[in-house]
Amino acid sequence: MQSAALSKNALKKQKKRAQLLEQKSLRKQREKRIRQEFHEMRRIEREELLQSMTEEERETYRAEKRARSLELRAKEKQSIQTTRKMIAESKQRVCIDMEWHSQLTEKELNSLYKQLNYTYAAVRKAVAGGRKGLKLIFTGVDAALKQDMQRKVRPVPVN
Repeated sequence: MQSAALSKNALKKQKKRAQLLEQKSLRKQREKRIRQEFHEMRRIEREELLQSMTEEERETYRAEKRARSLELRAKEKQSIQTTRKMIAESKQRVCIDMEWHSQLTEKELNSLYKQLNYTYAAVRKAVAGGRKGLKLIFTGVDAALKQDMQRKVRPVPVN
């Protein structure tokens, strides 16, 4: 009965929104299937490669792979620590008031999270480029928003 109260334009928008949601769902399923196929293909290739090696070559291969992985993690950890140190030492601060988040729609909140991620990325890029960073401070953050931000705005620490 609610649709009778809606205008012709509102009905069109509602129908279009439903179609877009369906297309998005189908696209996500297709992308997930492609990712799964890719990972399965890589797993099979890796198994074939390991089977073609001798036991000694396999151990060497695995050890090298572990070493590369540990090295990458160490570099990433060092980069994050350097960035955090530079930001902590920075005199510049940007305060973002989040008290009005309850007035935003889900779409607007997601857009806000994207913007915060862009901001954090720009700060990290500036620090990596040798410039001083700035400290991002969030005010008016309640428990639910804090949890949501920790999931969607990474790796911005929320105090």
